[in-house]
Amino acid sequence: MFEIEEAIPIARDKSLTKKRTFRPEFPFSKMKIGDSFAVRPEDCGAETLIQCQNMVTSAACGYRKAFNNNFGYTSRQMNGYVRIWRTQ
Repeated sequence: MFEIEEAIPIARDKSLTKKRTFRPEFPFSKMKIGDSFAVRPEDCGAETLIQCQNMVTSAACGYRKAFNNNFGYTSRQMNGYVRIWRTQ
């Protein structure tokens, strides 16, 4: 069972202290279905592979919302880099 506690302060969000100075331009608008590109963490200012994948997929989602509702994508971590494919 979980114990409910009172008056515990919320921990500081460490992600807010890390400011990325570089936001890469990913080539989503030039991709055709089946195309892909690879991104290494150092290419996008990320420290880890999962941060890199999160950045790329977040950018893809933003692109879809802003420019192309039919833009489908998927990404995978592969041997030290992230590859993202256009699926739709």
